[in-house]
Amino acid sequence: MYSFNMREVKNIKTDHFDVAQSKVELSNLAYFLRRFLIFTSTWLSYFPNFGCKIVIGLTVGFTASALSVINNRIKGLITIGEPVFFGKEEDIDMYFNKIHKETNKENIKIFIFCFINEFIKYIGIIKNNIDPLYDYNTCLALKEVEHYLLQIRTILEDRRWDDTNNPYYFKFPSFKKDINNYYSIWNENLLRPELLDKPARPNCLILASKSDLYVPQSELLKTTEGVKKSLHFIYSEIEICAAEICARNIAEYGDSMPIEFTFDMAYQCIDEVRHAMMILEYMNYYGVKLGDFTYTNNVWLQYIKGDNLAEKLAIEQIISEGNGLDSCSLTLTSLRKIEKLEKLVKLYEFLIADETIHCRHGNKWLSYIVSGNDAEYENIIDKAIAKTGLKIPGRAPIYVEARRAANYKDSFIEKRLLPKL
Repeated sequence: MYSFNMREVKNIKTDHFDVAQSKVELSNLAYFLRRFLIFTSTWLSYFPNFGCKIVIGLTVGFTASALSVINNRIKGLITIGEPVFFGKEEDIDMYFNKIHKETNKENIKIFIFCFINEFIKYIGIIKNNIDPLYDYNTCLALKEVEHYLLQIRTILEDRRWDDTNNPYYFKFPSFKKDINNYYSIWNENLLRPELLDKPARPNCLILASKSDLYVPQSELLKTTEGVKKSLHFIYSEIEICAAEICARNIAEYGDSMPIEFTFDMAYQCIDEVRHAMMILEYMNYYGVKLGDFTYTNNVWLQYIKGDNLAEKLAIEQIISEGNGLDSCSLTLTSLRKIEKLEKLVKLYEFLIADETIHCRHGNKWLSYIVSGNDAEYENIIDKAIAKTGLKIPGRAPIYVEARRAANYKDSFIEKRLLPKL
């Protein structure tokens, strides 16, 4: 925590940043992080190893959290108009432009670590130039940003992504003294990695046309074999795919949507990889390995059928995850009746809490896209159903309270979800 020095007036320093300089330097940080976020969001699908996907998903989430902090501080410093993302394209952009076609996974890992490591150092330099009294809120913001980036670095070091034999050398720009007329606005046409319509998968996974789950989860959980199948299904079919979908939304649609959309998708991305980690704990407990059962990749295959962001939000966050709220509630009810599965009760309670927020994000942004038009909202839902064959509602009874908490309108619930008497 920063503290105020009770300095005498005669000792007031003039070499710290003024408001204009702070805005420029913060905006530079935002620019660098936003570009890094798009690259890592795209790269998540490049890695077949699910452990690597989890690492990148966490990186996406913490990077977006850092970017959100900076964005909020920029808003606090700008009194007229909306915040502008500045950038020194001639300095940092060359590193991104050089690696945007990279497909070698080891080189991508090294790039990610070196960027984060050098960025933390750059934050430290900027902190030394911020006046802790006049610009106290920027000091606090940078401290929080540093916290998120240190989280990423720790994760990368734990996974041995810190290869010092073949590092990337980043030279972050020196402070720009002449900041007048310095407005290098975010460019949507910057070079970036190619989006994959088919995310990489490990060789141990065997693709099948039908799922191993032939009965409802509530029935599966009555046997140990059923529990194993259920855990493998959630890990391989649901959580990892959901993280890839959120990352894809950031990479493909982040530029055309308000920056808050990127923050919400990154928030969900880190949730999904956390869920994968939670499930993995139970898989290890029950002796389940990835590849012990087949997978269909159905969640991703349904999502990619959407022709635009609105349809993709409808397919994943509104229909699929909404139906998931109902089925998780049914499963939770069943678990509470089965002895020796108390730990899974805790798991599903947290899953329902998080999935409610994810559905809320879907409703929020689809409503934004259709400008709050209920008829157009339903039209998008119908298009998504027609293209995927998904049902709304699904097979489980409607969990009305969760649907309302996820901002499904009462009129929609009564018209499209509740059974007709």
